[in-house]
Amino acid sequence: MPRDDGGNFVENALVKIPVENLGRIAKSQQKAVVKELEIVSSALSDLRKGRGGKEVALAEITRLVGRIQGLKRKLAALDGEEEESVRSAEWRLEQLKQNEDSAAAFPPPSSSDPREGPNAGSSFAAKWGRQRLDRAIAEHLAREGLLGTAQEMVAQSSLERLVDLQPFLASHPIIEALSVGDCALALKWCHTNRPKLKKLKSCLEFNLRLQEFVELVRGEKLEEAIAYARKHLAPLARGPSLLSVKRHMALLVLRKDTEMQPYKHLLDQERWLDLVRQFRKEVCLLNSLPAQSLLSLSLCAGLTCLKSTKCQEEPNASSACPVCHPLLGQLATALPFAHHMHSSLVCHISGLLMDENNPPMVLPNGQVYSTQAMLDLAAANMGRVVCPRTKEEFGLEELRKAFIS
Repeated sequence: MPRDDGGNFVENALVKIPVENLGRIAKSQQKAVVKELEIVSSALSDLRKGRGGKEVALAEITRLVGRIQGLKRKLAALDGEEEESVRSAEWRLEQLKQNEDSAAAFPPPSSSDPREGPNAGSSFAAKWGRQRLDRAIAEHLAREGLLGTAQEMVAQSSLERLVDLQPFLASHPIIEALSVGDCALALKWCHTNRPKLKKLKSCLEFNLRLQEFVELVRGEKLEEAIAYARKHLAPLARGPSLLSVKRHMALLVLRKDTEMQPYKHLLDQERWLDLVRQFRKEVCLLNSLPAQSLLSLSLCAGLTCLKSTKCQEEPNASSACPVCHPLLGQLATALPFAHHMHSSLVCHISGLLMDENNPPMVLPNGQVYSTQAMLDLAAANMGRVVCPRTKEEFGLEELRKAFIS
């Protein structure tokens, strides 16, 4: 794999979204033109056959002119969207190119000091890195439904040309409706995007139909539930969906107060949250967004690289270790351990790497800390160091240097 010091490999969605928008706009243009041409062609064919009088023909031509003018306005609006998507793609590609050039001109530092970030010598790389972090946070906030906060962050950081909030803004009313138990908007969205959802083999519409059936049973509207099942569930009861339909039909007999599993689960209100999560996932897939936010992916990747078998184990937990942090540790629980060919010693106090420039020092009680941390503690305590684990006090002359082989 080629080197990617600028981190452009994770920017797939940044360019893909405007490109996907161009494809969507092109399909909308084609669909609108084909539809209007068919109508106009059919009307002109009738006029050639001499149907109706002169006044009827004049009225029909006037109507067709109005339709063509409406098509012209619609195409003009789509042209504006197309130009904006092209400009957005060009600008983003230029930003990625500058970041790549900057990374090549300022390679990562060779120092092991973690306080020296990559490409520290490049002002553009530093600015791009900050923008990337702000973009990741804003997108994550939008995914979680905090649109107001996300919009404010985008405005304050001038990220309007780099963050795509439109998919989340458009889907927010649907999520709000699902949160209060209303499937109408979600079903309408499924109908609008049915061709794309079919390509993705999505079962969202099927699950929404099942939930509406469950709500009818919960409301003891059994006749309506049966009619609903015949109209909407019977055509979908094929293959893997058949078993699910059968289970839901059993609710007509068991009713809403059943304690029998798995039927009790089918009546659980938590299923609305499952629908919200599934809808958010489908929105991301339709807009070429990854299932997880860039912030979540980056955190998981970073925590995986740092996670060791000693993390979160007392007394080995380090205050400077992200994996040992109470909140980040919850995210790291399900992640695999990092594979290191060589061990690294990290000071429990300072969180800095212990190497030949900052060698480990052994206290008489067997605890090991970095030289710099011991010097800092001694300077603040009149030449004495206090072990943070055992609270024992020693002089600097009692410490012994350890050698890493």
